[in-house]
Amino acid sequence: MNWYYASQGRRVGPVDDTEFEALVETGAITQDTLVWNETLSKWTPYGALDQGATPSDVRIPKAEPRQESNTPQPEQRDVSFTGNNATCNECGKRFAQDDMIRYQNVWVCANCKPIFLQKLKEGADVSGALVFAGFWERFAAKFLDGLIQGVVNTALGAVINVALFTLGGRGGHASAAIVVVSQLFQLALSAAYTTFFVGKYGATPGKMALGLQIVTADGGEVSYARALGRYFAEWLSGLTLTIGYLMSIWDDEKRTLHDRICDTRVVKKKR
Repeated sequence: MNWYYASQGRRVGPVDDTEFEALVETGAITQDTLVWNETLSKWTPYGALDQGATPSDVRIPKAEPRQESNTPQPEQRDVSFTGNNATCNECGKRFAQDDMIRYQNVWVCANCKPIFLQKLKEGADVSGALVFAGFWERFAAKFLDGLIQGVVNTALGAVINVALFTLGGRGGHASAAIVVVSQLFQLALSAAYTTFFVGKYGATPGKMALGLQIVTADGGEVSYARALGRYFAEWLSGLTLTIGYLMSIWDDEKRTLHDRICDTRVVKKKR
């Protein structure tokens, strides 16, 4: 029998009877945790099930038949589902959160569930605590990204400048237009660079080179919208005489100002 359970407002599962029992034994599923399987008419607190029975032995009174379907479906008003992705704590690959299980702050994919549950039974440390990247690691990654963008901006900017200068002539207005267009192009390129790589891979090339990753507070994936917002929020870190960047030195989670604004963290990827 396949079980589903709710964790921090998200549906997790499916898990089979053995995995379900292991989650109960380790405390991942408590008396108040909402659970559901095909025998239940709605999401039900685990404590409301028949105690002392194994998951496969649980008997729930049948719900009144519904006209539109003979198969009871879970009520979703108590649990919200998202299409976000997360990184598996075991293999380091990304999957949809609806296809994973969650234990405390750890996400585990379907393929790694048996290994993870065995570790739980053996009492191994599976906390999966995020390891935050320090100031100098982030500075080095930023420096590498600056070099990459500098080379690209210089090459493409030269082409644009030549084209605009040729079309616009040598007048003062033409020169001003060239400067404005060139600056706007560099801004758009920088925003696209950061948004694409962070939204797609969770890190810019500079951070990838140093094994760093940008995640949400719970270790989840950063969306494209949040990546773009974080790019512009980073301007504030610079406008504060770089104090926004220096905040990572004394912050417990190494957060900069733009991390605080967008609720993100920069962590070291599991190798």
